[in-house]
Order: sequence, then structure tokens, then C-alpha cells
Amino acid sequence: MLFATVLHPTIGDLLRSVRTTRPDPVMVAMVGIAAGPLLAFASANLELQRRGVGEHAMLGHYGFMAAFALTVIGVGLLSSERADGGGRLPAWVAGALAAAIGTASIVFPEVEPRLDLPWALGAIGWGIAFVVAAERRNRVAQRRTVESILS
Repeated sequence: MLFATVLHPTIGDLLRSVRTTRPDPVMVAMVGIAAGPLLAFASANLELQRRGVGEHAMLGHYGFMAAFALTVIGVGLLSSERADGGGRLPAWVAGALAAAIGTASIVFPEVEPRLDLPWALGAIGWGIAFVVAAERRNRVAQRRTVESILS
């Protein structure tokens, strides 16, 4: 099977379809900036979950909050890799999760775990900026694709 695939006349098309893309440096930098606070937030939540004190720990709430923070990093990196429009959904997920963590911290200031107001506002701003950066990158990629088709 492998031998037939390698000798097939359209092997070039197959290889072009699995080419690697270069990650968007702006989006990678944005994820890098957010990674520090998100890792600290995840670490604090994992410690609260490990202690197991209270109703929130018994329901796994702290673990879920840590997972949300780590998901923002992972999905953000995934979206930075896809410049062909396939990174839109992951970018929106990363931005929405960050904004949701920030919004929940503002709406429910008495509930742990929460971000202090400056960090909550920063999370909301980062989420919006990340989605804007992804949409801008995708529009540029679409424009280039259309121009290459028309020329």
C-alpha cells in the first residue's frame, strides 16, 4: 500500500495537502503574554482542588477552572498555527474562555476562584484582542488566496 502510494502520479498533491504552516508570530506572542497569568491561575486552582476543602472542591470546580485556563493556552496555540481560516473556531474559543473567566470574576467577586479586577479586565481585553488578531489574520489570508486565484 505504501509502495503504491509513493509511486502514484498524484503524490505531489498529497504531499502539498499536508504541508506545515508557520505559526502567526503575533498570536503566538499574545498566547505567550497570557500564559504566565493563566498558568498561575491554573496552579492556584489545582492547589485548591488538591486541598479538597469545601463544596466547590468536592464538585471539581477548581479543577474545571484550571482546565479552562490551560485550554486557553492550548487552543490559542492551535489557532495560531492555522492561517487558512481553520483557526477561527479555536481563536474564538480561546478568546471567549478568557473573557468568560474575566467576566465571571467581575460578576461574582465573592466566589473563589476569581481574578482581581485589573486581571479580570485584562482577561476580557486579551480575549477580545485575540479574536480581533485572528480575524485580521484570516482576512489577510483570504485576500491573498483570492488574489492568487485571480492572477
